[in-house]
Amino acid sequence: MKRQNLNRKLAILAIVGILMFSFIPFVAAGEGSGNVTKRPIEDWLNAQWDTVFDWFGYDVENWGMADFVSPYSNLVAKMGFPFPYILSDENGLVIGETTFGGHITERALKDGRALITVHLSVSNAPLTVFFFPELADHVWGSGPRPLALLGAYEDGYIDYKMVFKFYLDEPGDDIPFCWDAFNSYISLNIIGTGYGVLTDHAADFGFTPGATGMLKLHQLVLIKPDLKEDHPKYSPLWGELWPVETIEIHELG
Repeated sequence: MKRQNLNRKLAILAIVGILMFSFIPFVAAGEGSGNVTKRPIEDWLNAQWDTVFDWFGYDVENWGMADFVSPYSNLVAKMGFPFPYILSDENGLVIGETTFGGHITERALKDGRALITVHLSVSNAPLTVFFFPELADHVWGSGPRPLALLGAYEDGYIDYKMVFKFYLDEPGDDIPFCWDAFNSYISLNIIGTGYGVLTDHAADFGFTPGATGMLKLHQLVLIKPDLKEDHPKYSPLWGELWPVETIEIHELG
């Protein structure tokens, strides 16, 4: 019964994800004063790459968005940028180059702000998957360096698409680093599929070491201003957010 419920949830999630990706550009076009500008995806990418280079000295040629975490499956998918393990040769761990596509839509709003919608597609980004509690313990200094379940910064890769909506103070402002964009965001939607070799540690989770693993991830996170404490679906963990997030590893053989 539990597996049937999960399959039903994933099916609904996939349908909702397709609808979100189909209609988000039209939703954006229906807001504001009607002044729309198309900006290059490099406005987003350069803001991410330059910030990380300034902070860490790391040239993130294969990174387009922050790592994906699912609290429901307790997995974290690190897509390109290898924080906290920043090594000089990380960009060379996937055969071929990571490629980026997409565009940015900027709509001027009546209140003077700008509504930004980032449409990003990424192919062949390096992928490593950890058990999130182990990674979190290490980051906070209370545990050893975690062992990867899949990829291990050596053989994993992922293709994913992202639609990210947030506000700027006014049209034409510089696109911010992603963490700053979260301060005024409306929604974040990610769908991706990745592959890699399952590690010895993956055996602790019921997988066969050395087999090929497929990673499927979906995320829909919306701000729902009406989701207050008296709402029946209010969560103290999420507050006004309505998240649906899944990461699943499937063994292929």
